[in-house]
This record gives sequence, structure tokens and C-alpha cells, in this order.
Amino acid sequence: MVDHNITVPAGHGYDLHLGIDALTLDAKNRVVDGAATTAEGGGGSDSSFIMKRVESTSDLMKALGVDVDASVGSVLFGASAKERFSYAQSQHVQSSSLFMTITASVELPDLSIDEPVLTSAAQADIGVAQTFHDRYGDCFVKTIVRGGLFVGVLKIDTSSSADADTISNQLSGTYGLVASADVGVKITSTANRFHSEVSVDLFSSGGPVFQKPADSDALLRCLNDFLDSLRTDPDHNAKIFQVVLAPVQDAEGPLPPNAVDIAHAQQVLTFCAKMQLSTLDNLNLVSDYIARPDRYDFPATFQPADARTLADSLQADLDLIAQCASAAMNNPLQAREPADFAQSIGTPFPQGLMPSQLPTLKPVVVAATLKIPSFFGCHIDDVEATQEFLVGASVDEVLSGFDTGDGHIWRTSLTRDQVVCLSYVQQTQQLAMQWNPPGISSQWISETTTFAVDSQSIPADTMVAPGSELDLNFVAVSQT
Repeated sequence: MVDHNITVPAGHGYDLHLGIDALTLDAKNRVVDGAATTAEGGGGSDSSFIMKRVESTSDLMKALGVDVDASVGSVLFGASAKERFSYAQSQHVQSSSLFMTITASVELPDLSIDEPVLTSAAQADIGVAQTFHDRYGDCFVKTIVRGGLFVGVLKIDTSSSADADTISNQLSGTYGLVASADVGVKITSTANRFHSEVSVDLFSSGGPVFQKPADSDALLRCLNDFLDSLRTDPDHNAKIFQVVLAPVQDAEGPLPPNAVDIAHAQQVLTFCAKMQLSTLDNLNLVSDYIARPDRYDFPATFQPADARTLADSLQADLDLIAQCASAAMNNPLQAREPADFAQSIGTPFPQGLMPSQLPTLKPVVVAATLKIPSFFGCHIDDVEATQEFLVGASVDEVLSGFDTGDGHIWRTSLTRDQVVCLSYVQQTQQLAMQWNPPGISSQWISETTTFAVDSQSIPADTMVAPGSELDLNFVAVSQT
């Protein structure tokens, strides 16, 4: 039972006036009548999307609109959140990789019942509490939230927790109404700088039906399509994605016959839900040890064979937790927490105990891929102009010259090797470049003085890996 309003994902067939069993979240018969009105000033689309780190399956479920602490324990095991929990399971959130969500929601004005009253059929059953509960449940759909929810997931494999923290700090934040190309560049360049692989996926409710995107740019295009569809044609693209449930007592309905037992069962289900999520995180981590052992250094006390045994034990724990939750929903009077339930059926619990010393990530060894040319003697205006023209142009296009719009063809005086090096800076962000003195630019040139490279931090002909930094040191030279 519920004694206050709760928000849950909209299950199959959920609609206003419908009775719901709060323990299973199964839809029952229509239990209340009452006019539905739209809240004045309510709803409306968000003006931004949020990129945020998730460190557990519980965090991902919250991004998907399912919060065990703010709802009821049965929300994780009942019908309404089944699709979202299945999606969260498929993402295999675990602590050795960085997971981030890109979340946006569009909410139309809520539709809500202001003065609910029991239907005549429900009133006829009010004298037999068990019959009433079997037919109508113990709560009803009071409010529907229409619109859409978009949750994109970025999985970034890093070589250390410090790298994960740095990438998270650089990417986290609130962004604008449209996911611009700059956001995709920021994701790609940040991952490249830390030699990290990025994979993506998405969940959406409302808006177009999407295929799994291939990369972060495709994910951001899906986000823009989602937001655009709900702005331009909300009636066609919106759906009921959340509902507010209210107790039937708000419509003068009866308490369920076993209200105390149901309340206890909800407490057990909340405990089971939290334990299931934390056990799932452990299983995801151990499964990664098994799937990608070359990524880790294993301690002598915990080898890959031990990981396989532990994974089996953790899966057994998950199975028992689910069995325990099912028993609580089917028989609230006998609801008990997993350890007591396991004892009652003669099964050890927990079986999966994480070792005190876990495998550690191996440092990433990045092969050198770029030969640094000599920039000695290059003038500041040539370097600056070449970088500007490399925005949206290939190396060959820059070398062949650009029409400046006044009939003049500009050609760089830099060599191909120098232009290729600058393209790593400007186009791929796989090489960082610093000019010294700080703030120097072609605006420093006068009629008598220009600036040329006098030295560089990486010697010419040195092979470097992505993520390196090259400093060019300029000095004043006479104009001749």
C-alpha cells in the first residue's frame, strides 16, 4: 500500500482513473471517476540537457526516472520499470570504466484528477476489503506526465581513476537547447587526449524510434532529433512516460485487508532493490575482469579463474534476491529479507563476497604516431593563418591555396609536414600546442618587426603519441 503520492514510470496500459496494486505495480480495473484538468503553467520542455557521471546502476536508474528511495521498493521488481531496468542491466555499469549520461526530458502540462471519487462499481465492492483490493488495487493513477525522456550513455574506458575523474570534470555540466558539433568535438578530443575508447548507447521514451548510434556524434544527432520532434509536433511524438499514483483513500476507498503486512513487504522490497543494484555493480565489475583480463593486473590472491567462480556466486545471489522479492509480492505476510529468506529455504547467502584486493588497471601504452617537424624560422602569421584555414579544410586544400574573396590566392609557406602537424592540433585535437610568449599572435607584428620560431619543446623528427604537447617559442626578428 501507499500512504502518499509516488511517481513511477508508466507501465503498459497505465492511464488516468486506473487502479494499481502498489506491491506489484500491476494495472487493475478503473477505480475512480473525476474530471482531469491540465495544470496551469505546468510542464514545458527543458531548455537544456545535462551531461553527468554515473558511478553505479542505481545512478543510471535515477537518470532513467527510477529512484528506489523516492518511490516504493516494488518499483524495481514490478511491471512499470521493467523496460528501464532491463536497459540499465544491459549497460554493465562498473567502477573500472567511466560512465556518463546525457539526459534531456520534455514534459507537456500534466493532466491530473483534482477531485477523485470511487466509481459506482468500486463503491459496490467497498464492504469486502479483499475483493476490492483484488479488483482495484490500493492506489490509482492520479496524474499522467506526457512528453519524453532521453538518456544517452557514454562508456569511456580509462587507464586510471584519476583520468576518469579528469574527463568527468571536463565533460560534466548543463548544455544548451541544441547539441552542437562543439559538444561532439569536446567528447572526442577529451577521450583522445587520455587515449580512451568511447562507446555509446541510448534509451528513449517518446519521440522517434532510434537505432543504436555508432558514436558520440550520432548520439548527439539522436538527441537533437528527439528534442526537435517534441518541440515541433508534441501531440504526435509525446507519450505517457511517468505517472503519479495516489492512495485510494484519497477517493474514500478502503485500506487493504492486510495493510500492515503490505507495508512490511514494501520495506523488504526496498531492501531487496538496493541489494540487487549493488550486487549487480559487483557482478558487472567481475564480468569485466573475465571478459578483458588483459586490461588488468591480477593479484596473486585473485586470478581470472577466481573471477569466474565469483561471478557464478554473485549471479546466484541475484537470483536469490529476485526470488525473495517475488515471494514478498506474492505473500506479504511471509515477506522477509534475503538472508532470512535464504535460511528458510536452506540456501547460503550471500555467496559472492568481493576480495579485499582487487585487480588494478594496467597503464595504457600508446604507440607513437606523429613525427614532429622542425618549425624553426616559421613566422607567426603563417602558422596562425594555416591553423585558421585548417578549420574545415584538408591538408591538401590548405597547401593548394585559398581564395581570400578579393581575387587574391593565399598560399601557406609551411611545408606539408608542418601543415600535417598543425592539423593534429586543429582538426583531431591529438596534439596540444602552446605558443610562447603567452598571448602572442600576428597582431604583434609591426612595420619593422615580426616574430619567428626560435626553438621548440620537442626536437624535430621525434615520434610522439597522441596527447603530447608541443611548445613553439617565438622571438622578434626584423622585417626585410
